[in-house]
Amino acid sequence: MRQWNIVEAEMLGEFYAVDEQGKPLTLPKLIHYLKGSDTKLQQHVKIGLFELVSLNGTRSELIYPFKFQTMQSWVQGGSLVHVLDWIEPANFEQVQEYWKSKVETDKWEGLVIRFNGDVWKVKPNVNLDAAIIGINKNNKGFELKKAKSLKLALMNDDGSFVEIGDCSGVGEQEAGELWGLTEFKLGEDSQTVFVQPVVIATIEYIDTYLDVRIVNNSTTQNGQVGLEIISNSPSLESNGFRINGTIKDIGNQSATFVRAIATFYNSSGHAIDAILNDSDPSSLDINQTAPFSILLNTSKASQVDHYALEAEAYDSNLIPDCELIPEFQPMLFMLMPLILTMTVVLELKLLARAKR
Repeated sequence: MRQWNIVEAEMLGEFYAVDEQGKPLTLPKLIHYLKGSDTKLQQHVKIGLFELVSLNGTRSELIYPFKFQTMQSWVQGGSLVHVLDWIEPANFEQVQEYWKSKVETDKWEGLVIRFNGDVWKVKPNVNLDAAIIGINKNNKGFELKKAKSLKLALMNDDGSFVEIGDCSGVGEQEAGELWGLTEFKLGEDSQTVFVQPVVIATIEYIDTYLDVRIVNNSTTQNGQVGLEIISNSPSLESNGFRINGTIKDIGNQSATFVRAIATFYNSSGHAIDAILNDSDPSSLDINQTAPFSILLNTSKASQVDHYALEAEAYDSNLIPDCELIPEFQPMLFMLMPLILTMTVVLELKLLARAKR
């Protein structure tokens, strides 16, 4: 990095955990390792890099294979940080071989594919049972006494629960019935009514996911799905930094599970936090608009200098039947571990420490 006069590089990466043989572990195990005090377990937590965002504060325009090769040259020899495995296949047979080797045999979560400007996440169908621990307030369904957005958790062997995320897109009938969970209320905050884990939801993770990114109000339309953030307005409130805005479906088909993502930066250009929230409604027909609201908590609000907005949605033609759904030009495939996503800003001194 020094020979290129690079002082700072901003990269995207993912936390994941592995067992003694290097096989990826489940999300609850990762959370347990991250939150626990056992340093031996923490040694099983890795950071897989998959994107080079900027160099010395300037957005990187490098092609993806060169991005990966560049990042690999910086972190090679390190035990914690590495670049996620990737290939540029010459034919479909190589794709099949890669899938069988990495996903079916090594049990990685799936593949990320970049092709003709589209970004696809491909996973095998996965079913799991999760306890409903809360009803989210940030949607119109809540005002109508319908549980349209749920907070889900998995139970550890010791009986404790680990939150895994939110589930939106609950059907009208089910949402009305699930409102009855308020009778088992444990407490609430500004975002969620927390309930006793008396109902188990069967979730089927979708196997294919199409990313549609809109950054700083510029529009990217991938395939038939297209979204645009047509307005946004920030405000500093007593409970944090809020962004209210509107998303529009500008594609040739409806979009489902639409959500906005805000990445907040300080005056030095370093990422403070990234927060996502569903639009309301979360499904949009062609040319339909929907509002969204994102709130950064008070402890970080005063640090905000600027922010970037993105929007993403599922391709509605690819959603299989399920009970509840929660939630790379040459073709390029990259491994996707079971992870917590993060933004990594590595300064030169930190990178040097990671190599040692």
